[in-house]
Amino acid sequence: RLVNNPPALAAAVSSIDAASDRLLVDGVHPGRRVDGRRHVVWGWKDPRNTATLPLWLQLYPQAKVLYVRRHGVPVASSLVVRRENVNEARVRVWHRALAPFKPGYAFGSRLWSFDGALEMWDEYCELGEAHAQGLGERALSVDYETLLTEPEVVIGSIAVRPT
Repeated sequence: RLVNNPPALAAAVSSIDAASDRLLVDGVHPGRRVDGRRHVVWGWKDPRNTATLPLWLQLYPQAKVLYVRRHGVPVASSLVVRRENVNEARVRVWHRALAPFKPGYAFGSRLWSFDGALEMWDEYCELGEAHAQGLGERALSVDYETLLTEPEVVIGSIAVRPT
């Protein structure tokens, strides 16, 4: 919902940008700004950022994106197991309280079933593929399973990407 609401997206980008210029964050990511431009040599892995990528690309317009595709069955199984490992009563309280504000990944009711988790995985894949196609040379798609079986090949293809 955030990325499809331009005023909310602009407010979020502005808020994150202001917070990231504070001393503590600049201390954590030194060299973030050079001559007023962002120069960041770091990254993070979080599939939830698939949905918020437009926000991050406004903050880091030169960012490169590594889209890692993974087979849906282990992903859905992992999501369901994670949900099952959390106290159900606590999750239901949080779900009711936060659902209007944070639907989806963390508290979504789709994680209560394997089929629901698989459906969510499919939506994330469609969105990730669309982002990767839209970014062209700034994005690289790799298969997780290939990364496991042929790490030298995959890591080599990542390492030779132009900066």
